[in-house]
Formats: sequence, C-alpha cells, structure tokens
Amino acid sequence: MAAVSWSVMTEVRPTANALKVLRKGDQLPESARVAYDAAIAAKDGADENSDLEPILRAWSDAVSTAVAENSLLKDAVTGFTGGGQPSRHKSSSQVTGRTVFEVRDREGAAWRGALVIPEGDDCAWLVHADRHDRFHQSAARVLADMKSAGTLGPGRWDLRVRKRYLEDLREEVQQKDVLSSVVDSLRKAVTPGMGQVRMVFPVAVGGPGGRVEMRVDDVDATTWEEESAHEEPESVMVTLVLPGEPQNQRTWLLQRVVPFLQPDEEMCESLYEDGQLKVQVIMSRARLIHLMALCEEDLEVSAVQQPSQPSVLHYTAKRSLTAAYVQGAPVQAVCGDWWVPVGDTSTHGHLPICPECSREAPFAEAFSAYLRARS
Repeated sequence: MAAVSWSVMTEVRPTANALKVLRKGDQLPESARVAYDAAIAAKDGADENSDLEPILRAWSDAVSTAVAENSLLKDAVTGFTGGGQPSRHKSSSQVTGRTVFEVRDREGAAWRGALVIPEGDDCAWLVHADRHDRFHQSAARVLADMKSAGTLGPGRWDLRVRKRYLEDLREEVQQKDVLSSVVDSLRKAVTPGMGQVRMVFPVAVGGPGGRVEMRVDDVDATTWEEESAHEEPESVMVTLVLPGEPQNQRTWLLQRVVPFLQPDEEMCESLYEDGQLKVQVIMSRARLIHLMALCEEDLEVSAVQQPSQPSVLHYTAKRSLTAAYVQGAPVQAVCGDWWVPVGDTSTHGHLPICPECSREAPFAEAFSAYLRARS
C-alpha cells in the first residue's frame, strides 16, 4: 500500500459525484441544497461560449456550504483536525490498495462516507456516501469499481473548482494585507507630531512589483472625542496614487480600497497625472475612527466579478465615469447602453466609437448646457 503523509490542516472536499449523491439522498441542509441547485443550474445552462468563472464560483460556494453543513463532511473535518485521522475502512482499503477513511453522520441519519487522499495531495476527498447498511455491504465493491475506472478521487471538474477556490482564498489574503496597510496608514496619521503620512505598500494582484502610494494629510487628533466624532465638521483628506499598469491591478485597487475608505462616491475624485491615477478621498472624523477600530476579521470586501472586454467606446457623463472607476459599477452611455469602464484611451484607444453615441452626443451636450444655464 502506498504511503501517504497528511498535513495538520488537511482540507476536506466532496467530489461532484459525491455531492450529487448527498443531494439525491436529501443529506444537504437547506442552504447547502440551494447552493448546489444553483451550481447545477449554472452549469446546465452554459454552452461553449459561456464564461466559466461564475459557474466555478457557484460550484465553489456549493462545496464550501456543504463542507460547513453536511454531517458527514463535518465529521471528516473533525477527524482531520490537529493532525488526527478518521478511522480506516478496512475492506475498502484492502481492495483499492490505498487508505480509505470512513466518516459517519453523528447528528441523525445513519449515513457513512468514504474519503481518499490522492498521493501528493493535501486534500481529503469524499468519493462515496450511502446509508449505513448499504455502505458496509457495497462500499468495497463500489470503490474497487472506481479504482478500475480511474475515478477513485477528484475529476477534472473537481480540480478546476478547487483551483478557483484556492485562487479566491489567495486573493482574500492579499486583500486583507492591503487593507491592513491602509488601516496602519490611518493609525499613523493620528499619531501626534507625524504630519502628513506617506506610505508605499506592495500589491501582489496582477503580478509582482505592484505598489500603491497612500498619503494622509496631517491630522490633529489630540482633541478628538469618539462619542462626538459624527458631529464634527472637520474632514480628513486621503490620496491614493495608483499604478498605471497593469490595468487589472489598478481596477482591483479601485474596486476594493476606495470603497473601503469611502463608500460615498460623491466624496471621491480621480485625476490622471504623470501617467498615474490619483484618487482623493475625503472622510469624516467618524469614518476615520471607525476604520482605525477595525480588526483583521473585518477587512473583507466581497469579490468583484471582472467585466467582459469592451468592443466599442461609449460617451458618458464625466461624473458618472469617475464614480464607475471608483466603484466598478456600470454607467449608462449616451446611447442608452449600460457598461462598465475598464480602461482608458491608452488601453482601449484602438476601439471604434459607438455609432449611436456619436449621433446622440451633440444633443446630450446641448441639453446639459441648457440645464447648467438654468441652474
């Protein structure tokens, strides 16, 4: 039998086939069942031209929810905690020539499950599950058949879903690192005698070598009272200097750091200078105090789906464009279409102008001038 080593933090995941069995056997709690059904609907509704990212994320969510709520998977997580192992299923281990772990439902239904750890992997995969009586009657035969068919372990789709999950996990860690640096800058800014604070910290998203510069104006916090901060009219200016390239790095920062500092886009202004994007953010005393009080667990922002690549250039209001760059939200073009700005003339200058926007732009400009004259 091949020797396999297990790490202290062995990950537990079900294969798509095992998840299907749990769903069919009514072994998924409601939230896990809803997540699984949504993942199935997303995959079944896809074609060869569909974007796989939303589908992979739906499946990743279904797997994570099942691991958190299904009794068999929770028993597996408990069994591997602290470097331990669940009990071995002897007959299945003998016929497959590898260690097969047995887990059980300890909360009600008499179900059993079989897990394997592929050689060189650090993840335990639930590959088979059934009611207690049928499991012990047929588990060895079912797993032997899986081995013969080459399916005793994760399939290609399972590995793709896990890869997406690990990428999201890495991005979450990177995000927390960046937001922690932002909070540290704010805390230094209120240190007496610091003056204007300027910090440069790395950003790993989009490749190595990325960085963001953050400047916080001199803050005299010696007379601040947390209880009355929301009543104070004084504000704090924060300036972010973002890299011009790569584009995905700048977009990532705009969609996460800026809303974290100031959710109100009316208090943010962006401008290009020397090939860099500068975003000036104004926040109240209360907002600054709130951010400085955040702990690591609070530094989470929901993942932002990257928009598809544009095929034409649209005209839109400058104010709407600034807000869209900050929030990553769609804006309405002069032609009526909704779109998400993802670049500028340096990245998309080769694209043609939307013909509808070209026809409608003069009328839109004239109407805007009329409104300004009346105000």
